[in-house]
Amino acid sequence: MTIERTVTSLARLVALRGREVDRLSLDLAGKRAQCERQRHTLARMENLKDSMEPGIVADARGYNPALALNRADYQVVLQDLIEMQRATLVRHETDVAESHDAFSHAAIKHKSLDTVLQRKQQMLQQAHAVREQKRQDQMATQAWLRQAHP
Repeated sequence: MTIERTVTSLARLVALRGREVDRLSLDLAGKRAQCERQRHTLARMENLKDSMEPGIVADARGYNPALALNRADYQVVLQDLIEMQRATLVRHETDVAESHDAFSHAAIKHKSLDTVLQRKQQMLQQAHAVREQKRQDQMATQAWLRQAHP
């Protein structure tokens, strides 16, 4: 394979890896935003639970056992939702960590391929410069020979 074809193939590969890095970056940003929303939701649910004052539940007629039972059920359900939200948040944080690792790996691979591409491009430019110099030297030699041997 000639160096020109190598450079062309490497350039295509670098472009593909660049698109992969961009895609993984967007994916990671979306997952981080989702985690942040879940953290915010969890904090709001915990604030709601903490704001519920324990105590006697009464209405205008006095102590209301049905209202107290309803409140207790609500607190249990809310605690269950908080635990489910925490478990979901842990799963999402794990997913974010895995996505970050994939992004980092892809970025490193892209960077190394880009470095190889730049070296190959420099080699190609040097080869072109050498060929051009040889061509100019040959033309100068021919012109000198024409002048020296008319």
